[in-house]
Amino acid sequence: MNTAIDFKYLDEIGHNHALFEQTVARAQPLFLDGWIATIGLSGKDSGAASICLVEALRRAKAIKDDVGPLHVVTTNTTLENIVLHDYIMSLHNDVVEYGERNNLPIFSHELRPSLAAQPIVEYI
Repeated sequence: MNTAIDFKYLDEIGHNHALFEQTVARAQPLFLDGWIATIGLSGKDSGAASICLVEALRRAKAIKDDVGPLHVVTTNTTLENIVLHDYIMSLHNDVVEYGERNNLPIFSHELRPSLAAQPIVEYI
């Protein structure tokens, strides 16, 4: 769990974010209909979208036990800033831990393409 900042989960605080609720409301039926969701996690936008999917999964699980799973994927090309990559992987750990604490089927994947498939190697 990320202990660098003091945070609270959405269910611990009140909030009034209409777009968040709209996004969760669009994703929740997909889980209830048996869809398997996969989201690429690489930065701010996908981080926000992943929070919406996790909440949609949590709400769907409260209605129907057999929902999910949610797969969170990041590709490690070794070209990105290592600090950013470490932060993204800490988000993976956080979301998996949240899933475990709430009995949610959330899985983390770090893809590592072969060195020969790296863009800089293909260029050379």
